[in-house]
Amino acid sequence: MKTDVCLILEGTYPFVHGGVSSWVHKLVTSLSDVKFSIIHVSATGDIIKTPKYELPDNILEFKEVFIHDFINEKGRTHGSKDNAWKTLSKFYNGIAKGDFSSFHEVYDNVINLNKRSLNTNDLMFSKKSWKLMTELYNKYAGGVSFVDFYWTMRFIHRPIVGLLRTEIPDADLYHTVCTGYAGLLGILAKIKNNKPLLLTEHGIYTYERKIEISNAKWIHSDEEPSLRASRTLGFFKDAWIKKFEILSRLTYDYADKIITLFEGNKRMQMEYGARPEKISVVSNGVDIDANLPLTAKERRHTNNIGFVGRVVSIKDVKTLIRAMKVVKDSIPDAILYVMGSGDEEPEYFEECKVLSEMLGLEDGIIFTENVDVKDYYPNLDIVVLTSISEAQPLSLLEAMSYGIPVVASDVGACRELVLGKDEEDANLGPSGKITNVGNAYETANAIIETLKNKELWEQFSASGVKRVKKYYKNDSVIDSYRDMYESFLSGRK
Repeated sequence: MKTDVCLILEGTYPFVHGGVSSWVHKLVTSLSDVKFSIIHVSATGDIIKTPKYELPDNILEFKEVFIHDFINEKGRTHGSKDNAWKTLSKFYNGIAKGDFSSFHEVYDNVINLNKRSLNTNDLMFSKKSWKLMTELYNKYAGGVSFVDFYWTMRFIHRPIVGLLRTEIPDADLYHTVCTGYAGLLGILAKIKNNKPLLLTEHGIYTYERKIEISNAKWIHSDEEPSLRASRTLGFFKDAWIKKFEILSRLTYDYADKIITLFEGNKRMQMEYGARPEKISVVSNGVDIDANLPLTAKERRHTNNIGFVGRVVSIKDVKTLIRAMKVVKDSIPDAILYVMGSGDEEPEYFEECKVLSEMLGLEDGIIFTENVDVKDYYPNLDIVVLTSISEAQPLSLLEAMSYGIPVVASDVGACRELVLGKDEEDANLGPSGKITNVGNAYETANAIIETLKNKELWEQFSASGVKRVKKYYKNDSVIDSYRDMYESFLSGRK
């Protein structure tokens, strides 16, 4: 079944609550006249996932692929295997020098079922693959254990090789909502079907993987863990990071247009190899007419604090929990509502609960897990975000649209959301406070000052509503994507 647009997603909608999932759902429901299909990249089919969203009627096909469910196939091949291995060697030696131009040759010789000279078995288990591995080791990995190098390279490539055989739905436009594995499928779809590829990148995929890899315990490293990505993580962590840098660079190269949320993201994309003429900035938006701010008479000031988001390490919820210990000493009736799922990182979710108990905050922190946050906003006095990395968080925009002051760590677009992106925006006044990453005391003091100073609270509240009304209305976001889709689809064959 052919559709207008095939969305390519990774680890998000419809199985995960969060900013990207909310954005996807708003997009497909608002563009009800567009026929969508979806490819969703998941880890493994062994885990049963429950959809958090009901798919609207204009999503005509939903396909899930699994990066860890590797199936070795020995299908028929064509042409010279020797030439195919030379092509792979050329590609790997090229990307070591920053040259990605031979990927199209890799597609023809390795990926295209009608032309390929190598199958999955050749790539993962043949003597030639061993020979290529030793060649790369001798050139680029001297001094590290060959055994560790060999198995690291196999684990790095296994999910990629598995994805190469994905059957991609037929569509007139492919729209990937990140780089990484989803981006790779977008590239394959573009080449195979000769259709345009659109990339929307909320958080910068490579940067977020760097943070995760720098703290990964399953990759050997002599370096101490850090909240920020380091330049010296050791050979094997750097190898994993390089993988995602390559996938991002290829996605940037093959995308016909790149959408990002704010100028800071655009600069980072350019650093990772995206050409500036491809990039456009389309900010997030919220439905300001539906999220009407409460009047002073309607709102009950109860010292309720909200965190809205997935309970995962990159959100650094532990810093907020530590901040709550300080807040409770100053405001005894303060309560923190942690509104978000712990399904993605269940171990981290449990650690957060244990930390709150260790700090004696059982009566001061409520883990609601999955709830409709719109039921909670009217009773919140402040929304706090202590993330290590963000793009342009919808939770802050939603809070501001309800007239709720915010406190946010200085990452992504948080500073411009809270303080303004230019002089005209800044003249509206701050809608809250910005704090340094990982600083529990600074976060606590920002919360305390905002809650205790009624005049300051009212200033933040009014400024936030004005800022959202002027710069972040959802209608303009949907109109931008409608125009982009129409520009691509008007030339369809």
